Amino acid sequence: MTILVAGATGTTGSHVVRRLLGKGEQVRALTRSQESAQKLTADGVEAVVGTLDDADVVARAATGVSAAYLATTSTPDLPELEGSFARTLAAAGVPLVKLSVIGAAADSPIRFGRGHGQSEAAIEAAFATTGAWTFLQPNGFMQNDLAWAQQIPSGTIAAAGMDSSWAIVDVADIADVAVAALTDPAAYAGRRVPITGPAVLSPRERIAELSRVIGRDLLAVDVPLPAFAETLRGYQMSDWYVEALVELMQMYATGAAAHLTQDAEAILGRPLHTWEQFVTEHHQAFTG
Repeated sequence: MTILVAGATGTTGSHVVRRLLGKGEQVRALTRSQESAQKLTADGVEAVVGTLDDADVVARAATGVSAAYLATTSTPDLPELEGSFARTLAAAGVPLVKLSVIGAAADSPIRFGRGHGQSEAAIEAAFATTGAWTFLQPNGFMQNDLAWAQQIPSGTIAAAGMDSSWAIVDVADIADVAVAALTDPAAYAGRRVPITGPAVLSPRERIAELSRVIGRDLLAVDVPLPAFAETLRGYQMSDWYVEALVELMQMYATGAAAHLTQDAEAILGRPLHTWEQFVTEHHQAFTG
């Protein structure tokens, strides 16, 4: 079968592509740049250049595929972009697996949750006659903590929300759930799948475990949210995205994401990766 991946160079999309290729599936990617298309082609992926809201390009990309995976960076126009993509897929009879977020809902207290909730509603409307959608709703990614690597040489890791706790998850586990749904879409149609890691941990607790695994003492320093926001702006992030990340950290502080789910374990038939396993596997990435 051929499976379409939109967002194939992103954090989850790249994992999904590798998993599919490893299973011997044919992968077609919708990507926005010719440069990305060339890299994907070199990896054995059929690449189509275009955007989610270009119905003609999406229709061409969807021709002959058995399912599609959609992972889009959160933006104010996320519901419109993903809704357009979904309507074209629904017209072509292609089931859709969408990467969403845990707690996605139109009345979510944070914009990430509201945007994905509205996007989910648009996709449900597009597939109203078939229900051929699946929403994966993960908690925060373990891979985000790889950014700590640049601070390790100093012996100090500074991060926001140091004592807030949430159940971060390895993207490799999210990808495995996505592949299960993409290769058997009928079995997962109409399902929302919340995905958490196997333990609720704070950044301070994760840094302590990281220190133990790499054999180096690390001091954990909490960063106040105003300073966190200024650091993000230094990376040329938009005000909208900076404010969204601040909202996310404020939500984590309430404990709203400090819970566990077993849906992914049930689907995969195995335990999900622990933080210790992740750090051990990515030892070189953390230590250089």
